[in-house]
Amino acid sequence: MSEDTMTEMEKLKGYFKQGSLVILMLLILMTSFQFYFALNDAIYTWFEYEYVSLIRALYNLAILAVCLYVVVRYYVRK
Repeated sequence: MSEDTMTEMEKLKGYFKQGSLVILMLLILMTSFQFYFALNDAIYTWFEYEYVSLIRALYNLAILAVCLYVVVRYYVRK
């Protein structure tokens, strides 16, 4: 194979990897939203009515802390 053909193959492999990553990230995003809302429903089921707001607030605070950690760790410190 010529050098141009190898370069084209490498480009195609790179495009495939990028496309696969985008699809996987969309699936992860969709699944994360489904998990978030399912856990909110489970909180309502598992806990007494008086504690639902408190538990949901703590859960949302934990999600916020994890998101901020990821943003700072991987995007701000570059």
